[in-house]
Amino acid sequence: MDNKLWTKEEFKTQLMNLQYRYHIHHPFQKAMNEGKLNQSQIKGWVANRFYYQITIPKKDAAILANCDDRLFRQQWIQRIIDHDGTNKEDGGIQAWLRLATACGLSRDETLSLKHVLPGVKFAVDAYYQFAKQAPWQEAAGSCLTELFAPQIHQDRLKSWPIHYPWIDQEGLTYFKSRIKQANQDVEHALAFTLDYCDTKEKQLRAINILHFKLDILWSILDTISIYHGFALQPKVKIAPRFKFQWEETQKSFVLLYPEGMIQLNESSSEILKLCDGSKSQDDIISILEKKFDNAEIKQDIIEFLEQAHAKGWITQQ
Repeated sequence: MDNKLWTKEEFKTQLMNLQYRYHIHHPFQKAMNEGKLNQSQIKGWVANRFYYQITIPKKDAAILANCDDRLFRQQWIQRIIDHDGTNKEDGGIQAWLRLATACGLSRDETLSLKHVLPGVKFAVDAYYQFAKQAPWQEAAGSCLTELFAPQIHQDRLKSWPIHYPWIDQEGLTYFKSRIKQANQDVEHALAFTLDYCDTKEKQLRAINILHFKLDILWSILDTISIYHGFALQPKVKIAPRFKFQWEETQKSFVLLYPEGMIQLNESSSEILKLCDGSKSQDDIISILEKKFDNAEIKQDIIEFLEQAHAKGWITQQ
């Protein structure tokens, strides 16, 4: 291994070279920018990401608690203010709550954290524990994922109004504010890290820590993707041997098949109407949640589709 110290410019280049690992390249994030996510998936991302948002000021407070550099603390404390806000001005957390409301989540629903997945909580908590236990200089360096953040916010501001017009534009203020704040924050964190890492060992350690933080952000999206059916998005349709139709004599929808007929109740009919081969399970859930203004029916839909699949009524393609 070459133990020669990188120059500051070389070291910065090494840090910037990790951009390919930033979650802007995650399939879920790319699909978001391309308008390929449904409302349920957008809401799931917003609700889960909120747990990360409320942990950021706690992470920064942990760094300050371990820091014995007064001048550093004077500047770093602005990060907490940016997220927590003041008596006179809302911060990033309140802006994220407005985003959640714009996406169809209630404020209380988001604050309850009931939609936060265990895998997301595990990843975020791991990062928080790192910030508490690591030397404060190293914890500060973990924030250099901000090197890549402005672009991701710009992409959302550009693509969301086009692809997700149902989201109130007022909800996008968080992304607007973070472009400026992230640029300011990263200038300080980068300058500090370039100065602090005055040995090759420290430089390599900083690279590994940035790897770790990038993996945290990536794993959050992995968890959300899997839960919300993005990793595998098969389309659901009525199985070939069945025919879904209205039966006037029964005054209900039925499934016809060579050996007979299955009479369907109203809720089953509403679900099977959407099993036309163009929609995934998440699509069906999103449509019915909106139609009936009921976010509590998700599990019922999932259970019905599982039973219908087991009985051979539907297939996935």
